Amino acid sequence: LLGYNLGNTVTKFFHSFSLVGAVLVVLLLGGLIAHRVHAIRKESHHGAATAAVPSDDPKVGTGRSGGAHRSR
Repeated sequence: LLGYNLGNTVTKFFHSFSLVGAVLVVLLLGGLIAHRVHAIRKESHHGAATAAVPSDDPKVGTGRSGGAHRSR
């Protein structure tokens, strides 16, 4: 509704930033994918090290939790 009321001004705004916006979206998605891949690899590496050590804690090794930002 706001875009309709502002008309040509909004059209000019979106056209001027279309290339910059596309580049930012690609960079953002690439960063998110890289972060998730890093978290999965880190978790996989950590899971392999703890799989050899038996534990009495039922929560150990029961799936994924938290990603790269969890604290240990």
